[in-house]
Amino acid sequence: MSFNGKIAKKDGTVAWLDAIPHPEGEDYGYADFYEGIGTTIMGYATYHQVINFDIPFPYPDKTNYVLTRKRI
Repeated sequence: MSFNGKIAKKDGTVAWLDAIPHPEGEDYGYADFYEGIGTTIMGYATYHQVINFDIPFPYPDKTNYVLTRKRI
């Protein structure tokens, strides 16, 4: 997350995440964290970005909430 509390740039891209070093096999504790949660909460813009990645939905085994002011 950036200082402004966002993950994406103003244009919605998250390509800057690819620039972060990621040594082979290192998850920095994410797997343990993920096993310890039962719910995700995200804003609509984040949800929209995630479902537009060319991958299966990454949280199928969790209860997921999307917070928005939009009617969807």
